[in-house]
Amino acid sequence: MIELDNVSLGYNHQAILHDVSMKAGPGQILGLVGPNGSGKSTLIKGMTRVIDLFSGRIFWGPDYRFLLPLSTLVGAIFLILADTLARTIIPPTEIPVGIITALCGAPFFLYLLRRRKGLAFF
Repeated sequence: MIELDNVSLGYNHQAILHDVSMKAGPGQILGLVGPNGSGKSTLIKGMTRVIDLFSGRIFWGPDYRFLLPLSTLVGAIFLILADTLARTIIPPTEIPVGIITALCGAPFFLYLLRRRKGLAFF
């Protein structure tokens, strides 16, 4: 999902686009059409934050402010536990940590595949 709410942007303190608003939901396909110099590239650069907005707001996708840090933390803890297990499962040798993560990750991946609706296999 993307939503632009009264967005104004441009270059060198000169606005190119004024008060642009639009909303596109998931699964929608949009086209950006216009003559040369009409601000198509400027709009895309503003949407991707290559250039700063003069005013307005852009909402781009869901809010991942909590999901990304939590995923990083859980992934780091999982890797530490897998490394500890790889070092201690057979005391004189060390198993590569990738084997431990694959043994845990492959069944979880298959679970995620089965959980999705409409899959003909599994």
